[in-house]
Amino acid sequence: MNRTLVTAATGLALLAGIFTGDLSASQAQVEAAALAAPAPRGDVEIDKAKIRFGRLADFDPSRGDAVGTVRSRDIYLAIPAYRRIVDERIDKDSALGRKLMREATKAYNAALKAVAQGDGYVLIVEEGGIRGYPTTDVTDRVIEEIPAD
Repeated sequence: MNRTLVTAATGLALLAGIFTGDLSASQAQVEAAALAAPAPRGDVEIDKAKIRFGRLADFDPSRGDAVGTVRSRDIYLAIPAYRRIVDERIDKDSALGRKLMREATKAYNAALKAVAQGDGYVLIVEEGGIRGYPTTDVTDRVIEEIPAD
């Protein structure tokens, strides 16, 4: 595990212990805190759970890598298969709902990939998923890449 991350996680675990009165932090508690903490990249904080396209390992802020942000809900609402689920109130757990969600997710991922590769974004993250680094909102660009049904 990344030493900086472990050190920060240890601090978080110990700080939590101050409030609970338990100042001992087990290795499992430290690791759990480290996994919950945003991934540090210098002064850049990225919530790994909000990465929608790209790999964190490929991102290097010192190179000035381009990072885009998206509002996934807006994108999904522009996808015909997802619109059908919403408009017709189709249960997402039904056979038809699952089929339409697979189609919608495939369109979403293809549109993200097209924008990332076409416009040179190393990462695309959900809005609010990165702090301390300049980003560009690419939601509208991703929507433009979704094929009309």
